[in-house]
Amino acid sequence: MNQQTVNAIYQNGVLRPLGSLDLPENSEVELDVKVIENRQDSREAIGELLVRKGLSLQKKLCKPKQNLSAEERERLAKVFSAPQPLGELISEDREERF
Repeated sequence: MNQQTVNAIYQNGVLRPLGSLDLPENSEVELDVKVIENRQDSREAIGELLVRKGLSLQKKLCKPKQNLSAEERERLAKVFSAPQPLGELISEDREERF
């Protein structure tokens, strides 16, 4: 019997392997499930595992902008209180930048 160990994510009722399995198509398998516990935040752990397995890209962390000036706060208040839809605001902002 060919025995393999692979981590998987259980999501929406489906186990999704995080690595390749050396199996012919339509193979019937028997699963022994061991829940991995006592990790840091489970979302963070899953994200790291997906990156290690090459199934996701590393998230780039952005430093938040701190200490906004009164003028910048006023400008943002006007932008986000505008009566037009957010999509239009985003389009206009992109046009200004490019």
